[in-house]
Amino acid sequence: MLEAAGIAFTSPDGKVLLCHRTDGLGWAFPGGGKKDEETIGACAVREVWEETGYRAGHSGKFLCRRVKDDCDFTTFHYEVDDEFIPKLNHEHDSYVWAAPDAAMQMQLHPGVPIALRLIKGPMTEVELSKAIRDCELVSPQFIENVCLIDMRISGTGFSYRPALKEWVYRREGLYLTSDFLERCNGIPIIYDHPASKILDSNEFSKRVVGTMQLPYIKGTEVWGIARLYDAQAIKDVIQNTMSTSPSVVFRDPKVNYTIELTDKETLLIEGNPSFLDHLAICEKGVWDKGEDPTGIRVDSESSGDPQEQVVTAKLDDTIGEVPVASLPPTGGGDFPAPPMQSIPPAISDLVTGISAFAERLDKFMARRDLMVR
Repeated sequence: MLEAAGIAFTSPDGKVLLCHRTDGLGWAFPGGGKKDEETIGACAVREVWEETGYRAGHSGKFLCRRVKDDCDFTTFHYEVDDEFIPKLNHEHDSYVWAAPDAAMQMQLHPGVPIALRLIKGPMTEVELSKAIRDCELVSPQFIENVCLIDMRISGTGFSYRPALKEWVYRREGLYLTSDFLERCNGIPIIYDHPASKILDSNEFSKRVVGTMQLPYIKGTEVWGIARLYDAQAIKDVIQNTMSTSPSVVFRDPKVNYTIELTDKETLLIEGNPSFLDHLAICEKGVWDKGEDPTGIRVDSESSGDPQEQVVTAKLDDTIGEVPVASLPPTGGGDFPAPPMQSIPPAISDLVTGISAFAERLDKFMARRDLMVR
């Protein structure tokens, strides 16, 4: 992945400098790729000098970081005293100082719009959440006393629960739907499952650390942007590699199909859950499918990364200001899978047939219910 950086220069009246690229990729801030020995800030300063002839001296303030389209781009914000005239090199053929609103109507390089939006003023929690979802901003982001962070709500397909010696299969047709996304809105985010698997008043007060705000579909999984309020939980998920585990309830067991396999193992083909109780933060979840924890997206990892420095400073401020209760003990809930071998072909073939049959049966039962009414 290309690491790159640029500087968004703004004049006293709020206009921003944009340079028109000769490679057909539109208007952009001066900037470019990082050399191996450089810091990301030094990269921005060098690129500005090469492309505009302007000696910035420093990179300015960190504005945002975007990791998308195989490019990790950091934008800095630098307020200048006047609208200097850049001496363009071969990479650009013209320039303009434009107000952010006017600039948004131009053909812009992909990383520019989110930076312009931030220059205009603070973004709302929904705007930030959408930007994280769309990878226009890295995860996490902070707003007021809240940390917005990308979390997996549920996977689909196969996994394995070793404590139960149970294979489990979740159908995409039941989870990757607009109806399921609506059900995920507002579900509580807790720290580890309670022993009872679902929350009551006591367990809620001990464990809740946030709520789910913006669920969405990512590939074959359901993810969402969580709003975390608890200072210790925020610090844990950012500084450690952790994951998530959903708790779902099946009030009618007939929606599930269980098959006895060899060696006392079973195969559970889940139906549509009747209730989504919570999403637990944990060290490893069943939908990691035996691999490394991947249920929480933390894009900032390098100690030299300015985004990481912003996050660290925010954590220090938050932990220092908010009294943190000790975390609750580990409870029950989902069972993380060991490293999964390839799915036995017999099981895979069996599930393919049964899953198709289950979907037809679900449709038949729905039609029958309508006829009875």
